[in-house]
Amino acid sequence: AACGARVRDAAPLGTWLCVAGPALLALGLVHLAMGGAWLHALYAWCAFAVVSAFVVHDVARMHRVLGPDDAVEACLHLYLDAVNLALLVLDCAASGSAD
Repeated sequence: AACGARVRDAAPLGTWLCVAGPALLALGLVHLAMGGAWLHALYAWCAFAVVSAFVVHDVARMHRVLGPDDAVEACLHLYLDAVNLALLVLDCAASGSAD
């Protein structure tokens, strides 16, 4: 690890993400059905937390599982994480200016 930092295993994060993904989907469906500014803010914060956890999980997976031959797959995962985070930031900015 760089500069003597301890590296933790992020494998349990995958189990959490398997539960958080469908829960976020359900929250999104509730948000579509009910609407509301507070529900939109809750959805945005939860989605931001889940996508951020996916970034940590994907980076840990790059170090633990993927090898040099899997560089395209690793880059694609991180690129999609970055796109999802950018879309969430834009969504939050757009909803904040509409109020």
